[in-house]
Amino acid sequence: MPLRSATSRRLLLAVIPAAVLCLGLVFLQAKGPFWLGLNLDPDYPYLLNSVNVAQLRPSAHTHHPGSTCHLLGAAFVKTFYALTAKAGVDLADDVLQRPEDYLRGMAILFMVLFAASLWLLGEAAWVGTRSRFAVVLCQLTPLLSATIHPHLACAKPEPVVLAASTAVAALALAGLASAPGRTRASWGALLGVALGAALATKLNALPLFLVIPLLLVGWRAIASCLGAAALSLAALTVPAWKGLSHTLILARRIATHEGSYGSGDYGLLNPGSYVQNFANLLLSEPAMLVGLGLGVLLLALDRRVADAERPLARRTLAALLVAQIAVVALVARQPADEALAPGDRYLFPGLALTGTVLALCWLRLSLRLKDASRPMRLGAALAALLFAGYLTFALYSQHSCLASARERQLEISRAAHGAFPFGNVLRYYRSSSVEYALHFGDTWAGKQFQLPISKAHPYSVFFSIFTGRFEPGPRWEPDMPCDLPRPIGVQGTPLTPEQKRIFPCGLLLRELAANSQEALYVLE
Repeated sequence: MPLRSATSRRLLLAVIPAAVLCLGLVFLQAKGPFWLGLNLDPDYPYLLNSVNVAQLRPSAHTHHPGSTCHLLGAAFVKTFYALTAKAGVDLADDVLQRPEDYLRGMAILFMVLFAASLWLLGEAAWVGTRSRFAVVLCQLTPLLSATIHPHLACAKPEPVVLAASTAVAALALAGLASAPGRTRASWGALLGVALGAALATKLNALPLFLVIPLLLVGWRAIASCLGAAALSLAALTVPAWKGLSHTLILARRIATHEGSYGSGDYGLLNPGSYVQNFANLLLSEPAMLVGLGLGVLLLALDRRVADAERPLARRTLAALLVAQIAVVALVARQPADEALAPGDRYLFPGLALTGTVLALCWLRLSLRLKDASRPMRLGAALAALLFAGYLTFALYSQHSCLASARERQLEISRAAHGAFPFGNVLRYYRSSSVEYALHFGDTWAGKQFQLPISKAHPYSVFFSIFTGRFEPGPRWEPDMPCDLPRPIGVQGTPLTPEQKRIFPCGLLLRELAANSQEALYVLE
């Protein structure tokens, strides 16, 4: 009977993770093919760098550093290739022939990894709190933010860093079942492994390390945690070792300079814009803001309240709150695409802790208001219904936006194939085409795949609107497009008048088809 009870509990704990996984698949369908202009960056670079690692070459894209994704991707690529490839086809050739199959599989693998971490969080919440309501709150984390789900349907670091950060939250809750006093060194080591994995995936997980002095008691546990984190980080960044110096140089420049990716003047902090960025980030995530506000208030009010029933809950809540605030503080330095860990307003390591923070706040409120449990539950239920309505609307809006963007990009892609059936198209950044997606991915994979890409797409021409030059490719020549037969298509993001002037040979661009996502021009 006890075994059956444990089995039933574990099956119930899988319900919310399974629902999250299904919702991720819905968003995967809504966003469309990975080769669409808004989808290819950074998914195609992660795919081709995973092929590099699978073939025992170092990864060339180490900005995040993202090597956890490269290792997971390499394992998937080799497995999928072994199970599905035709006889006699080389691994790299097979990936280049059907990149969408590999990317879809990688994205699903990352989603499953995150769903598994949610199940682990639910189990840890039950062991640490014995509260069904707390378990549900913890597992609802991905449904407490409209930011998370569109990024779950991607083959990039965000789903993986969410999984690693969720594992940190699970270990924090599991520690509540321990007796007060010195922390077990083995538990500290597990926490260190999760922290190392999060940091190896994305640099904006660095603030999670602030939980160490608050969660762990005793120098052995802290030393064990730091040692395990160092070993985990070293092992998981092996594919990126060759480029880690560039990663650190970029991070230092971004941290000490203004402008996109640290390209501007020296400046550590602009107080006015920093405070505004910090406030905007918090307001963009209502559930995290509520958890932070309520948690700080409860810790301030509970200074004189005995916590005999859960002696470690106060320290655990404080640790997670500090980590969340530090994540916001880090990203607020430069919250757009030039943030320390490139990505637009990416608070994912902090967002992964939201449900756990709310669950701990609930437990502390239960201690303070033992005689008002019924009103508390009614109030919580009402708040949950209101937030569920808001979140449903937000997720529906996100899904609609993705589906609409997909159709607009497919429209331009179809127009390009219709107007230029022989592929006489000059493609630049975010051009919705398989050939550009592969070229872009290869650019960030050390240009290891130029020859097979040229064989698969012999009529491709690529141009950089950032440098005003042609990019080396299968048909690259210094004087292109002057010698190409007319008409020549030009496809990519809508161009400003200034950007149109960078095209060589004094030729003019005439708009053939355009929308807010992408444009197709004729070079005359």
